[in-house]
Amino acid sequence: MANPTQPQLRILLPLKPKDDLNDLSRLLPALLAPEVTHLRRLYVHRPLETDFFIPETYARLPEIAQIEFDAENATRMETQHEMEELASRGFSVSSEVVRGNPTEEVLREASLWRADLVAARTRSARAQDRRIGGMATALLHYATCGVLLHREVPEGYRVRRVLIPTDFSRAARHSADWGLGLADLTGAQPHLLHVIARWNNRHGIHQDELLRMATDELERWRARGRSLLRRPVEHARVVEAATPAEGILAYAQENQIDLIVASATGLSAVRAALLGSNTRKIVRASACPVFVLPTSNRVAVATFLDRARVPAMEPSADAR
Repeated sequence: MANPTQPQLRILLPLKPKDDLNDLSRLLPALLAPEVTHLRRLYVHRPLETDFFIPETYARLPEIAQIEFDAENATRMETQHEMEELASRGFSVSSEVVRGNPTEEVLREASLWRADLVAARTRSARAQDRRIGGMATALLHYATCGVLLHREVPEGYRVRRVLIPTDFSRAARHSADWGLGLADLTGAQPHLLHVIARWNNRHGIHQDELLRMATDELERWRARGRSLLRRPVEHARVVEAATPAEGILAYAQENQIDLIVASATGLSAVRAALLGSNTRKIVRASACPVFVLPTSNRVAVATFLDRARVPAMEPSADAR
């Protein structure tokens, strides 16, 4: 008899107590095989001393320390209970409560635990505006693995079409490999897209010539994609728009894209040190989940895909 499959993928979920897990319950099974995936929920409790007390005063108030300790234990039990919904879907789950600065601790945990992916909301469910939340922004800048950002995920969500925008930069080549890999993993159709911005022709090249050059280059990327996938890349387009972000968002809406895979930086970023403005706009406005590769990503796509695939079952002795 074959050995039972052991979870290999490590997915970090920075969540607060009582956060709605329905979206993750629809999103994660559509991307990842539960039997090879471990979900680790992390809540960072901000100590009272950081807001109200100097350390010397706090040390003299053991009753407050006991209140915090009891609250953390209660929170730990509560968050573990809330993870039962994801456990019922076949995922291996755990829940941790730690003290400190939320952003710093989540980034630290993602690095030390060697997470393969961090999944988070684009912004708090209670936020009234469309800005990217502070946690999502920090992850896009500094996470050492891919970041899967989402808003509302509809019932019956499936990954059928993956959009892979590219500006032909080195960073975009990495995100394209991830996009093609995720498309192959989920059985989705990959869509390669390059957007020519009408207002930003810095090269002095006629627009028709620029369109021809971009089409030729995208065809080379398409050919490379065919060598990586088990089926041909049927969709590859060059379009014009006011900005790359507008072109990408319009294409995603018109073609019912289920997942966008992009690099956090590109040609528009200064020395790849800043979050690209186009990526920021896409994350903020996209109706579908967005998978972003930060500059600090240390997870190789081949390693991720190897861990994400369910091993083939060995035939039983009777079958032999």
